[in-house]
Amino acid sequence: MFDFQAGLQFGADRQFELTAGMINAFNKTPPAAKYTGYLSTLGDPYGRQTYVRVGAKF
Repeated sequence: MFDFQAGLQFGADRQFELTAGMINAFNKTPPAAKYTGYLSTLGDPYGRQTYVRVGAKF
């Protein structure tokens, strides 16, 4: 499972931050496990997820 993230700081004194990322970038299905249904360390049952985060310091 591969995750990617990139961020950028900008503005006066780098007070703003923009971050974008992807969880389970290759959309790998987790292998089956006996009790939990899947092995969370080797895959993600939610599939590929993307996110954007915006922050500001005052």
